[in-house]
Amino acid sequence: LALLLEIPIVLGSQMKRTVLDNPGNVPQEKDFHDGEEITACADTIIMLHHERSYDDNAPKEELRVIVSRDRGKPVNRETVLHFDWERAMLMKEEEQESIPR
Repeated sequence: LALLLEIPIVLGSQMKRTVLDNPGNVPQEKDFHDGEEITACADTIIMLHHERSYDDNAPKEELRVIVSRDRGKPVNRETVLHFDWERAMLMKEEEQESIPR
């Protein structure tokens, strides 16, 4: 039905505790609960990683966005976005100063 109506389906998934064994605690597809079903069905897999969850000294504004699969092909692209707590907005680092505060 989603293909027919051309609308996306967004699925949130909890990670297993095995993510704590990964270098830098960065999530990987294998760390999803029901990961085999998700990777079999998903066109795009995007994982969010907030380092502050594991390290109190990490910047609270940084959120790592990892695209591990796009249209069924592994890609492993990664970018860091900054969260503006006052306006509750995500933005790229270069946009941080261009938006009036």
